[in-house]
Amino acid sequence: MATIVTESNTSVPSDVTETTFTEYTAKQANIYNDLRPNYHSSVYDHILDYHKSTGGKFDALVDVGCGPGMVTRSLATHFIDATGIDPSPELLKVADGHPDKASNTTFAAASAGTFCPSPIAPGSASLITTANAAHWFPSMATFYARASTALQPGGTLAIWTTGDIRAAPDMPNSAAIQAAMDYHIDVEMKDYRDKGNALVRGGYRDLDLPWSSQGKGEEDLSNDFDEGSFVRREWKITEMFLDSKKIDERGASLEMVEMMYGTGSAVTRWREAHPEKANTPEDPVKRLVAQLGALLREAGVKAGEERLKGTAAGVVLLFKKRMNT
Repeated sequence: MATIVTESNTSVPSDVTETTFTEYTAKQANIYNDLRPNYHSSVYDHILDYHKSTGGKFDALVDVGCGPGMVTRSLATHFIDATGIDPSPELLKVADGHPDKASNTTFAAASAGTFCPSPIAPGSASLITTANAAHWFPSMATFYARASTALQPGGTLAIWTTGDIRAAPDMPNSAAIQAAMDYHIDVEMKDYRDKGNALVRGGYRDLDLPWSSQGKGEEDLSNDFDEGSFVRREWKITEMFLDSKKIDERGASLEMVEMMYGTGSAVTRWREAHPEKANTPEDPVKRLVAQLGALLREAGVKAGEERLKGTAAGVVLLFKKRMNT
């Protein structure tokens, strides 16, 4: 049986610079877990198929930036051991206490720049995943160096992100609803979005890759990852990137939409900057949801029956560690 966790702790790593999620309270962590959708099975199948077809082993999974452990739980059954790594104590508590946590799974506090050689032992990981987290890493070069050290020769690194939610075109008043959602992001949240948010919206096109990170980190990665085996797979908004099990087939209620928008990092920052206005009629999420409801009713939807339907694009980046490193 593969052993990968050399030691575990629950303290916040000292190198973490993104504090929005790291400083989550227990209530925020539970809301995040309850509302954030999982990824569609096609996303996981794509990653596992690539890993298997390129000779990857199924000894140990390491999920970096695991949050409440959704990806860790989804992939754990394919591996002998699974470990979720995150710098947020409260999100780790949610992950560790989840009823669907498998017996082969461990969660530990560490950052993208410190997870190897401890708690993850060098050369122990078959697959390293990081979902909707890489845009918060302070140094991709350092992360790639840690990932290369942790991976077995021939191991796989999978990085992915979700794009902005788009209004379903068959929803009443869809174009106006999309315009309102865009205004919320582009105008209302403009001063509270950072580089990480921009990377997500750009589909990780500007994310540093192992062979483009030279000079930005302390180690030369030019021979660690095989550029010829790199795969970028994009999911269009007409495809299923997110799983819809948490949302009624009729769409999300206005209450759920409000709670989902409330888990966004830019909204969290706005509310931290304006605590006296948070969750009041002056809160930008409250204003947005009120506008969305009005647009649905304008199109003939009865009050109390407003539902929002949306979809999201996404992208998965797959890297292969060379066999001879």
